[in-house]
Amino acid sequence: MTEQINETSSAELEENTTAYDQESAEEGSSPDSTDDRGDTRWQEGDEVTLVRVRFPGNSRSFPFLVGKRHFRYGQKVVAMSDRGMDVGYINSFPYTVKFKKSMLPIRSINKVAEQSDIEEMQGNLAKQKEAQGTASKLVSDLGLDMHITHVEIIQFGKKMVFYFTILDFTHQFREEFLEILETQPTVDQ
Repeated sequence: MTEQINETSSAELEENTTAYDQESAEEGSSPDSTDDRGDTRWQEGDEVTLVRVRFPGNSRSFPFLVGKRHFRYGQKVVAMSDRGMDVGYINSFPYTVKFKKSMLPIRSINKVAEQSDIEEMQGNLAKQKEAQGTASKLVSDLGLDMHITHVEIIQFGKKMVFYFTILDFTHQFREEFLEILETQPTVDQ
């Protein structure tokens, strides 16, 4: 079985995305395709075309609604991940499934990623590495039995999440964390 890749230019993809988003707004559909009463625009058994998107830091991909837009395998897109709006890439060809209510909420892709979106994501990666280095230095300066495993910037750059392992579960780290937070610059700086 072979599938054809739709060779569409970036301008056409952006045009299709904008047209689809305008149609969705006119129809009053929400990102998860349900209205205030919990009703969906699909009935059981309707065919829904989906594509899978993988985000950095996740080992699995997630299904997203294709709608009337055309996407290519490997194309970078902006969509809502489990950690907030993020740039991911399409890692499947479009496929059709029969709709079941258990599939809800069905998310849709926000837009095709532009260069500015990719640069912002790369800037966040640099900030994450810098924050991890600063936090690791503070942990060693304070002599704590913990290790900062990694740092993530989420929710449009508004939150920074520190992941760590600790060896001594009896020690309270509240004051040490407050000191770490005071030394961290805000994302706006």
